[in-house]
Order: sequence, then structure tokens, then C-alpha cells
Amino acid sequence: PLYYDQFPLIYTQLGLFGMTLILHTWSLCKDPGYIKSPKGISFLDMMKIFDPVMLCADCECVRTDRSRHCSICNKCVERFDHHCPWVGNCVGKRNYRYFYLFLVSLAFHCVFIFVCAVTHLVLLSRESGDKVGSK
Repeated sequence: PLYYDQFPLIYTQLGLFGMTLILHTWSLCKDPGYIKSPKGISFLDMMKIFDPVMLCADCECVRTDRSRHCSICNKCVERFDHHCPWVGNCVGKRNYRYFYLFLVSLAFHCVFIFVCAVTHLVLLSRESGDKVGSK
């Protein structure tokens, strides 16, 4: 049976789920900081100007110190952290905070569900113990 005192728990769970879903979508859709190749200059001209170590031959762009080429996305990402299979996107300069907040909200959601499940099991065991003891 549904008790009216459970509504705050249901609304809290739905709120945490909604927040986790929104943050997941943001970290999925947000551009992680892809580095674009400069327009109007060829890669051979860039090799004459820049140190070849700073150039990405695949993307034909100039990389910064913390940027890396993602082998899955096949693009260079500024301040590349990793490619996350959970969100199906790279984690970089422009979506790092959304990914971090997604992980925090997911952790809160997991802890909340665990506490609710343990509380429910404890209450069920007390009710079944009261029924056995009264017979």
C-alpha cells in the first residue's frame, strides 16, 4: 500500500533522478573543447611555423600542452581527461564540470536508494518479527 508519508521520499528520488539525467545529457551533448584546424593555412605551412610536436597530423591543428588526440572520437580535445563510455563523449575543458556534477549526483542518488532499501528491509524484518512473536 502507498502511504502518504512516503511522498517526500518519492519526490526526492524523482528529483535526484531528474538532476542526474539532466547532468548526464549535458555532459553528453556539450562540446568537450575540440580543437579546430585554422582556416586558410595548409598543414605544410603550419609545419614550417610551429614545432612539429605541437601539431596533430590527424586533425591538422595546433595542439596545446594539455590537449590530446582521442582515438575514439578522432579529434583533438583541449585539456583532455579521458573518453568516457558512460556518456559516450570525451571529457575535456568545456564539459568537465558537468561530468563531475553528474558523478556527484549519481553518487547521491545511489546512496539515497541504498539507505531507502536498507530502511525498508529493516522495517519489514521488524514487522515480520512482530507477527511471529505475537502468535
